[in-house]
Amino acid sequence: MSDIRPVLIARFTRLGRLAGLFVRIKLRIFPLFDLAEQVPLKGKVLDLGCGRGLLGLALMLMSEHRQVFGMDLDVDNVARTVGAFARRGRCVVGDLQHLPFRGLLDCIVLSDILYLIPNAMHGAILKACYGLLAPGGVLLLKEMNTRPRWKFIWNWIQETVAVKVVGWTLGNRFYFQDRASFVALMRQCGFEVEVIPLDRGYWYPHIVYRGVKGDG
Repeated sequence: MSDIRPVLIARFTRLGRLAGLFVRIKLRIFPLFDLAEQVPLKGKVLDLGCGRGLLGLALMLMSEHRQVFGMDLDVDNVARTVGAFARRGRCVVGDLQHLPFRGLLDCIVLSDILYLIPNAMHGAILKACYGLLAPGGVLLLKEMNTRPRWKFIWNWIQETVAVKVVGWTLGNRFYFQDRASFVALMRQCGFEVEVIPLDRGYWYPHIVYRGVKGDG
């Protein structure tokens, strides 16, 4: 597959200089394509907390057999994203506690969202995702690991600036959980879990928990 980075950069640059700068930085510090490779090449995909729509757009460009849906709490983000999703999906404003979707999905991506939501709510959100997936469907929970410690501290500093100083991300507290806690929680919800570290080559402790819904 050809490199789609120039396409993504051009798309966001048309929205303004800040948007163009955002995607250039994101592509350097976030394992976008490593995460995208875990998504099935065809079927219905839901990007929960889709932000500005970078991942969703990449998923559509990487496979014409994906139908991608997005949801975000930020109205402005959704307004910017609707055009990118128009060809093969839709993007809506929504809350993780009240998912506005019906029917069965092949994949749900939940990327760097739960750390902004109280731990007590994580189980209910993951159970709701389980209920939306078809048998054999995949949940990709992308979070930041708490190890190695130096990467976790570096990420905590960056997030403090992004959330509490600049205001790029909605939220006011962090609720990071360690690897064992997320694995146990996903198994309690019924998922078969595989842990996929994605931090190699990055200063950030990127990690993906790949949960598969059983066929039964």
